[in-house]
Amino acid sequence: MVLSKLICDLFGKQCKELKFILASNSPRRAQLLSNLGLDFEVIRPEFDEQGIDVSLWEPSKIVKFFSEQKAKSIGAKYPRDIIISADTLVIKGATILGKPKDIEEANYMLEFIQNGPHKVLTGICLYNYKKKLLLSDFEETTVWVDKMGEKEIKWYLALGESLDKAGGYAIQGNFSLFIKKIEGCYFNVVGFPINLFYRL
Repeated sequence: MVLSKLICDLFGKQCKELKFILASNSPRRAQLLSNLGLDFEVIRPEFDEQGIDVSLWEPSKIVKFFSEQKAKSIGAKYPRDIIISADTLVIKGATILGKPKDIEEANYMLEFIQNGPHKVLTGICLYNYKKKLLLSDFEETTVWVDKMGEKEIKWYLALGESLDKAGGYAIQGNFSLFIKKIEGCYFNVVGFPINLFYRL
């Protein structure tokens, strides 16, 4: 595996002790790590972000905190392993958009972000319970969306891509038709900034 071999080259004998767990429900994050050739196991995080009032927090603090809590939620069960976790938000102006609860909310989000720029923030965390090691940071990307008519929004919603995506869209899917440009890391918009992960 390509990335696993690079890690072994960098860490030498310690490589044999390294086991990675992705604490995520996102198939896109798992696919990106698989594409890199990293050996890892996927375990669903046990952190429930519902009910936590983050209304006064900076978006960067939210994504870092949530990614850290996702990792910590399973860290004690796998104390020797390196837990990888992430959390993504879409922000336009002062409005924070997470994953839509239903089609109506997804419709609102797409109407809100079309015909202008918005920002995507993803927090990344690496955590090891035994060594009390926690590394976290965030990436920010600006995305410009083309003007979308009512028929285009309804067409996209009918495809079923919206409901498990922050902001209600998948840049790597059919929504790519409406992306005018981005400034920053593309993979951050997908939900896992690869270069930031590697630096950590």
